[in-house]
Amino acid sequence: MSDSGDRSCDSSTEEIPQPPRHCDIPASARRLVTVITTGNPQLSGKRCLIENTDECNDVQHFYCLSRATPKRILDKLEYAWNMKRYTLNLDSRYNIFFLSSKFRSLYDKQRWLLFPETRIIDEYHAAKDKGRENFPKIDETVYRYRLVAHPDMRLVPIHRQASPPPTAPEPPSQTDFTYFPHPYHNFPIIASHLHPRFVICDAGRKLRMGLLLFPYMRQHPSLESEIEKMVEIYNAWTDIDPRNDDAQAFLSSGFSNDGAHDTSSKNNVNHRVRGTRDRWDLTPPRATKRRKLMDEEALRRALDVKKQVISGWLDGVAKEREVGGREYPMGETDLTQHGGDVAYL
Repeated sequence: MSDSGDRSCDSSTEEIPQPPRHCDIPASARRLVTVITTGNPQLSGKRCLIENTDECNDVQHFYCLSRATPKRILDKLEYAWNMKRYTLNLDSRYNIFFLSSKFRSLYDKQRWLLFPETRIIDEYHAAKDKGRENFPKIDETVYRYRLVAHPDMRLVPIHRQASPPPTAPEPPSQTDFTYFPHPYHNFPIIASHLHPRFVICDAGRKLRMGLLLFPYMRQHPSLESEIEKMVEIYNAWTDIDPRNDDAQAFLSSGFSNDGAHDTSSKNNVNHRVRGTRDRWDLTPPRATKRRKLMDEEALRRALDVKKQVISGWLDGVAKEREVGGREYPMGETDLTQHGGDVAYL
């Protein structure tokens, strides 16, 4: 893929971008998305990907992989995807699609995901440990996805408009819409131009968080294998050691407009702008006196929390032995109560 561009919504402090994800999309990118979605009869045109409704329902362009994705993550994706540096563009037409305001909001809140076909997940998963030079080149006109919903969407019905939509001047009737209750097991397969690399990257990044992983697995046990594979794919794409020779050569490479090796995404806007500083800087931060004091204070607070947790647990043991003369078991409730503190030690 050879797309790249400047990102005004960029953030280098968090791995999971925060809403809003639908920041300003360049007019050239919006125009190309419209062209590609309206020019193929298999696609839904300028209609919401989920509800199949038109502009009357506040349908707008939207990013699949957020434009606020940190630069350090983009560097790693460029490396893993066998791209030249500064050539990944999130304004690519293959990362932008149409959604209604309702489903944009739910997407921002990680309430639903798109899953590619199993064959595509398997292809990326099989290649994840074979080196960047063996990264799969998947270039298809239309990709097919499954809608996978979070349990919190149980009270969110989907009313999908018929395709093709009614053209009569009369208002649509009930038969023009199909009702799908949660968990939407009968929801149709979605045809889209979105490239699965962006889809897997977005879903894998969300699913790697335990707070999202376990609810999705409980809701969709039949997709456990696909969920695990997408998390492993994302980890392989982003957990890259920059201290090897190949990564060093990649970091030293400059701006390039050569993307002929990858046809899965076309040049549609300017490339990503190189920053003034390497985002994989291997030089450790300068150990200033202020930083040292801050680190010591953070460690001291963590140890205090740990002591409080252990002290509370020992008090519980003593009380149980005094009352019933039995061992005090650390049950699930206690783990839930204290887990938030212990997790940061």
